[in-house]
Amino acid sequence: MNSSATGSAWRALAISRREQRYQAEGEKLRLEAAIDEQATYIAILRELLPKNVYDWVALNAVTRLVIISSRQANMRANHILFAEHLRQVFAAYTQLDAVFCGIDGLNGITSSLYSPKTDSTVESFRHFNNYTLPFSFKQTSEAWWQITNLNQWIKEGDGYAKLA
Repeated sequence: MNSSATGSAWRALAISRREQRYQAEGEKLRLEAAIDEQATYIAILRELLPKNVYDWVALNAVTRLVIISSRQANMRANHILFAEHLRQVFAAYTQLDAVFCGIDGLNGITSSLYSPKTDSTVESFRHFNNYTLPFSFKQTSEAWWQITNLNQWIKEGDGYAKLA
């Protein structure tokens, strides 16, 4: 194997590992946000619980339902995760111009890549047609909204419309 092939293989591996690390770091941040929200939820429940066991009898039915209902309590955590995902979409959208700069000049260009067989690889031929599709932020957000069925949550009245 020549040094340029070895270098490109290491470069591809490094890029792949870097992307995996970015994904893991993003997931870690989302999980930390969820953990913080659950800790807040637990603290709120502790405040609602009576200090003495005897005080439990004095709690009214409404307070008991609030303490027992996990759906109501976990909606706040879901809202935080949803808002974080929206923030990431908006942040990525601001970088689209940099990503797609100069693509208009490439519209309709066809490129091919031939990889000859080496010791442990398979001979391959890749053919790409590069096209750009016109879109606006409104069209993109509406398409993603439909794809992910998030509009169903609004119909259920869970408050996601305020976040969007």
